[in-house]
Amino acid sequence: MASEKPAYGDSAIQTSFKAAILLVDYSGAKRRTNELVVNLAHDAAWFGQASDDGDDSVYNFYGASGGAATLATGDLSNSILP
Repeated sequence: MASEKPAYGDSAIQTSFKAAILLVDYSGAKRRTNELVVNLAHDAAWFGQASDDGDDSVYNFYGASGGAATLATGDLSNSILP
């Protein structure tokens, strides 16, 4: 039995994803800076941006999927199940 690849636009294909970005710091406050946290937040927002950023040298999730999928990296508090 041959398996068929799902066609683009097929409703069975997952196109929306969520990712939690965590900063694990074993060094304590000695090395962790506000700049590090701000840069991490900026990079996470860029990677989860639901549009092409126009830079063909590096892709965010949306660009890497050819615009077929999105990745939520922002407020995921509503995603936590009781």
